Amino acid sequence: METTANGWSILDKKRAILWREYSFGPALATTLVFRGAGDALIVVSPGNDLTVDALDELKTFGEVKALVASNGFHWLGHPLWRKHFPAARSFAPAQGIERIAKKLPELARFEDLSAIAPLLGDHATVTDAPGHKIGNAFVSVSGADGSFWYLSDLLANMPVPPKNPIFRALMALTDSAPGFRLFRPSVWLQVRDKKTVRAWIDDAFNRAPPATIVPAHGPPVRGSDLRAQAIAQLDRM
Repeated sequence: METTANGWSILDKKRAILWREYSFGPALATTLVFRGAGDALIVVSPGNDLTVDALDELKTFGEVKALVASNGFHWLGHPLWRKHFPAARSFAPAQGIERIAKKLPELARFEDLSAIAPLLGDHATVTDAPGHKIGNAFVSVSGADGSFWYLSDLLANMPVPPKNPIFRALMALTDSAPGFRLFRPSVWLQVRDKKTVRAWIDDAFNRAPPATIVPAHGPPVRGSDLRAQAIAQLDRM
């Protein structure tokens, strides 16, 4: 996988589909970037610890126009990114906006995720998946080798357990790491209706199965058995 000088891993150069990890304290999370309509770059779960050089490097791929908090927890990077890209707009699932507003009272309001549609073009969708308590942005982007999915916190792929002892113990007790696993803490904290969530994802798999899944925690996962791997983990809900 090609990596830029400032740490962006390139999944698809034509569509400017990029990812990188950032630290949110006890562990790591993933920022996903892709090009939508025209030269608009959509940034999902923007990281809070990026350098100016890393932010500026995105200008070679397009113009950052949308910042997406994938749910009521993934908001940390918005102040940094909005300062650096003042023309960018912040979006979040409707059910997560109230929680984010309490965390970031100094930031201009977040727009409902449905308002992002004109920025996406015809090869990407960003949907507020049903059955969640604080929203859950489901992203699908068509690339040269198939679709890339971002399922937010539902599935994780931590090659090694986090270093933080408390978070490490939590991952072990919930069988959420290491490897491509159901991220059980997200089920407890974020899922309202398991049957609705599962039915919605099953339908998405039937309509347009992904070639790559980019988890909110951990590196992308791909392979001929990706669907089987994902369903086996979702069965554990």
